[in-house]
Amino acid sequence: AINDSDFRKGFLYGMNRPTYLARYTAGNPEQWIRNTYIPRELTTDENGTDYVDHFVAEYAKREDMSIEDATAFLADGKDTLYDVAKATEYFAAAKAANPNLSWPINIEIMVSNDTAGNHYIYTKAMADKMTEEFGEYVNVQLQIPANRDMYELWADEHNYHMDWIGWGPDYADPATFFNSVKSDGSMAQYSGLSGKDGEAFLADFEAMVDAAQEIYDPNNLSERFAKFAEAEYKFVYEDVVIIPFLGVGGGNAYVSKIKPFTAMYAPYGLSEDKFKHMVILPEPITAEERNELKADWEAERKAN
Repeated sequence: AINDSDFRKGFLYGMNRPTYLARYTAGNPEQWIRNTYIPRELTTDENGTDYVDHFVAEYAKREDMSIEDATAFLADGKDTLYDVAKATEYFAAAKAANPNLSWPINIEIMVSNDTAGNHYIYTKAMADKMTEEFGEYVNVQLQIPANRDMYELWADEHNYHMDWIGWGPDYADPATFFNSVKSDGSMAQYSGLSGKDGEAFLADFEAMVDAAQEIYDPNNLSERFAKFAEAEYKFVYEDVVIIPFLGVGGGNAYVSKIKPFTAMYAPYGLSEDKFKHMVILPEPITAEERNELKADWEAERKAN
């Protein structure tokens, strides 16, 4: 069933992501949602256009939407994908195309054996909701390792159908994300798409990524990014190899003596872990003072 793209699209539109993301911030779980694979602010082309705007244009073209509607649909922090009717339609199509299979299909997600922990509690809530809504087609189950560490099983045996994987970008180009999910990439061992099977399954996608990477001219990054956007649409919304889920745009409250906006900031690499330029204050500042510092920081970024 997983080999059927309609079946996978059922998960794309049927997974209620806030149910799981409540483990991060129960009062506002949607703030963590991402609807694209590549995040905003990773890089811009020769005209200063964010890569994600190239993907928005590709999505708008493929889905017959206006740029404005596509921008709103794909924005971080909104669960625009969740659509029970649409998910049901795709699941039904997959069932009709595969009458020889035993429906509903059992789908296993590996979770921690700490049944009192957030990972188990919120994964179970999401799995139960999906089974409740689409029980004719899927039965989402939790696989709990009894005597072994979850991450040991995760890395060594890959005995699951769905899992959370993520990537922190190493450099300012979409290739840092796409190369990691190719059949020889760093995340292929977790997706089960490494080796010859992965090469066959991802052949068209990898050809699109390779074609984009052939465009090296820094004065023609817009063409490079447009090609990457085509690959992203195929990877996420056509083939549904990965479902966008969690970004870093959400936030939690904290108290700190670090002067806001003095710590290093970069959307890739390890700069945020460095202490260079960081100013430590004797006492935390007020929200009003922070807002003033933020306005100055944003103005300086825009000017540069």
